[in-house]
Amino acid sequence: LAGAVLLIRLAFTVALGSPVPGTHVLLTLPEIPLPHWAQGIRLGGRVTAEALLFAGYNGLKLATLLICVGAANALASPARLLKSLPGALYEAGVAVVVALTFAPHLISDVQRLRAARRLRGRPDRGVRGLLQVGLPVLEGALERSVALAAAMDARGYGRTAEVPARVRRTTTALTLGGLLGVCAGTYGLLTAEGGAYGVPVL
Repeated sequence: LAGAVLLIRLAFTVALGSPVPGTHVLLTLPEIPLPHWAQGIRLGGRVTAEALLFAGYNGLKLATLLICVGAANALASPARLLKSLPGALYEAGVAVVVALTFAPHLISDVQRLRAARRLRGRPDRGVRGLLQVGLPVLEGALERSVALAAAMDARGYGRTAEVPARVRRTTTALTLGGLLGVCAGTYGLLTAEGGAYGVPVL
């Protein structure tokens, strides 16, 4: 998936151009004229090394994020993740568990359905094969993820004992305040002007 993201980013740069100026022209494609309301967009034209380097750098950043999320998803247990969350974030944790288990189920269902189609002598490649496999794959992955979340909810993962409403509201307010503080402190550390307040707020 990370490799596909990188290739798509480079292909868009070649086909649609890039706002990054460059002096090292690698090739010149035929440019298709566009109407005046599509200013800032071009189809074809010059492809420079600087534009490809910039697009590759941005694509690599997104690819790295995808690889890190995939590795964390492969190594982490959704049940342990939900069990370790505080009660105030339980509902959000269930949504995260569903999201984290959706992609692996999607991949396993694609492999299973493609193998089944090959055994039946049906094509599993091309647009037709993709369309006939896509809907069952999405349906199966979503059903498994929702079933996992329902099973965890039934077993009480992440639940705590009954607490008074005042304590529960205070916990929720403090948790949201802490998350906002983390966001503001991180923003302060990443900006040049916020270096003075970034660390204290964080």
